[in-house]
Amino acid sequence: MLSKLFVFILLLNSVIFADNLVNICDDKSEWPPYSYYQRVNGKIDKTKLTGAVTELLSKIFKSIGIKYKIDMIPWKRCLYLVEHYSKTNKYEMFINGSYSKKRVEKYDITEPIYYTSKAIFYAIKKFPNGILKDNKFDINRYKLCDVHGYNLDVYYNEYGLDKNKKVDQGARSVYDVLRKAQRGRCDVFIVSLPVVLGAISIGKYSMPKGVKYQKYLGIKPTPFYIYVSKESPRAKELIKKINSAIVALKKNMEYQKIFDKYIK
Repeated sequence: MLSKLFVFILLLNSVIFADNLVNICDDKSEWPPYSYYQRVNGKIDKTKLTGAVTELLSKIFKSIGIKYKIDMIPWKRCLYLVEHYSKTNKYEMFINGSYSKKRVEKYDITEPIYYTSKAIFYAIKKFPNGILKDNKFDINRYKLCDVHGYNLDVYYNEYGLDKNKKVDQGARSVYDVLRKAQRGRCDVFIVSLPVVLGAISIGKYSMPKGVKYQKYLGIKPTPFYIYVSKESPRAKELIKKINSAIVALKKNMEYQKIFDKYIK
């Protein structure tokens, strides 16, 4: 009798578990053209999210039959809450994350969902002849800035930054870093080019006066992923289903249609 009751409880829990909502967080600063609030006549509608990744998620979760919800919150807080899911029971997943060894120790990771090209932003007044010379870039010559909480592994592992050199991450948004470059408080800012151009295209901000960029073709495009908390009891299941859905969407060209829609 007890064994039958135990089996029944397990089955009941599995049914309830399968219907659970997946709570996802992303950066409240937005990440256009991948995830951002809709604009209506220039006004932000914070009740509606759009972008290539948000549309991709809609397709993925529809195909795997699980409901989900995305909240835009401070990035560092988002990462913390996903990492400590068993304690907070708040967010199980975050999107638009680049790769780092520290992250894969804390979270399970999907296949790449997209790649972005990089560009170097700088103040024309300080560097009138640009930064790149024959598409070569000596990163250790410059003072570097980036956004608070953003992944810095790429600086050391791909750009060749000396392990002893630090990156100023005092700024809270991409625009704030661009302004720091404009004011001469840092020399260069290396960031995904579609994100800056995407923000400008939706009117989130305009390029600070006197700031220019050069495309950095010396490195491979950066992959971005979906991360799931290792503390989620269904982490492996979610990763497997999401990866299968991505493969299927690429095969039937739905994936390409989505990204062509947002990235020109």
